[in-house]
Amino acid sequence: SCCPDCVVAEPVIKDTLATAPDNVHFLYVGVGGRAFWKDPNCIFRTDPKLRLKSVPTMMRWGTQQKIEDCEKADLIKMLWEED
Repeated sequence: SCCPDCVVAEPVIKDTLATAPDNVHFLYVGVGGRAFWKDPNCIFRTDPKLRLKSVPTMMRWGTQQKIEDCEKADLIKMLWEED
């Protein structure tokens, strides 16, 4: 990745997912190149189900739960805890 924040977060995410419960499914979605992502009209920024503000972001689909600080394993693990 050319995103320095993503480079730092990737090993934390991988390590954390290795300990995830069996019912956790992880889907990686790239946001495109820098110019596409930086466009204020980028679909990842404007879609009402996403409204991403930064990358990397992890989210629990179908909820409002998002983590933008993907360098912290304890925060990532909170995504798969039952409400």
